[in-house]
Amino acid sequence: MNVRLVAVDEHVLLRLGLTRLLAGVADIDLVGTAGSIAEAVEVADAAWPDVVTFDAGLPDGDGFTLARRLRALRPTVGLVLLSATNDDATLYRALDEGLSAYAPKDSAPNAVLGAIRAGFPDHDAEVIHMVSEGDLVATYKTFTGTQTGDFFGIPATGKKATIRVMDVVRYRDGLIVEHWNVVDFAGLQAQLSAPE
Repeated sequence: MNVRLVAVDEHVLLRLGLTRLLAGVADIDLVGTAGSIAEAVEVADAAWPDVVTFDAGLPDGDGFTLARRLRALRPTVGLVLLSATNDDATLYRALDEGLSAYAPKDSAPNAVLGAIRAGFPDHDAEVIHMVSEGDLVATYKTFTGTQTGDFFGIPATGKKATIRVMDVVRYRDGLIVEHWNVVDFAGLQAQLSAPE
């Protein structure tokens, strides 16, 4: 069965480039495109995709807001960040938000396709501890999955791995206004690079 994909980016040229890339790919069907959060929610509701790619910045909000809205509509949808930003903060935010994969926009086509195919298709999140006080919520959680595709620049290993994340989030009027986290990315890299 082919992966049903919706591509979301405010730049028409990026959407056209992705359309052209996917024209020669047998196992991924582009079933819709969108340029904003509002349009993406409509398209995803109509097309029922397996995977949605999106950028961190969209004209009507950030891509992470879109990711949360899509997850609420369809909890199993794969969420792939294709971003012009390639830094640790973006990486950690993608991990914290439970995204399926992340690839910088300047990645090689195979890396983008690997991200779309989802680096950890069986990923599972577990909140170990949660504490709240006033407008702050702190969580300690783990994400576990089998790495079957490129994941944050690490080629597929086929290994099951767990990453630990600690977050503190400040809410105001039901929205996140501040966010701090610590992600054990070094521990994940060690698990994926350890000899069999």
